[in-house]
Amino acid sequence: GTMMVELCRTIPDGIVAFFTSYSYMESIISEWDGMGIMRQLTKTKLVFIETKDVVETTLALENFRRACDSGRGAVFLSVARGKVSEGI
Repeated sequence: GTMMVELCRTIPDGIVAFFTSYSYMESIISEWDGMGIMRQLTKTKLVFIETKDVVETTLALENFRRACDSGRGAVFLSVARGKVSEGI
């Protein structure tokens, strides 16, 4: 989590982080939330999370791209071999 915060401070536009499964990603996000990592991430970038819902994920991916294009920057937390990895 701390490494992700540092990367967000250093990398100017977008970061995509891939997890091995939805359940693993959800458990890490829950841990990061409890540790205040998610709060720290949102100080420097918008945070988007891939879900199993195709419509939600498509909308999140579009907003991720907009945030990166506008210079705001964003992080997309996604699953390897998931919807986002196929679309990037």
